[in-house]
Amino acid sequence: MPMLRPPTVLTLGAEGLVMERRSHNTWAIRFEEQFYLLAPSYLEVIEPSRWTAP
Repeated sequence: MPMLRPPTVLTLGAEGLVMERRSHNTWAIRFEEQFYLLAPSYLEVIEPSRWTAP
């Protein structure tokens, strides 16, 4: 079940992998340790040359 997390859980500029689009215009993003549901206003597309597979 989704829950609010403190703002210190992720650092600004953290890179994750989009896993799926969820309801209410949120995205499931996988970071190194966990999955997070984020609104698109908090996301930025990076160039494939900077992306590395986990």
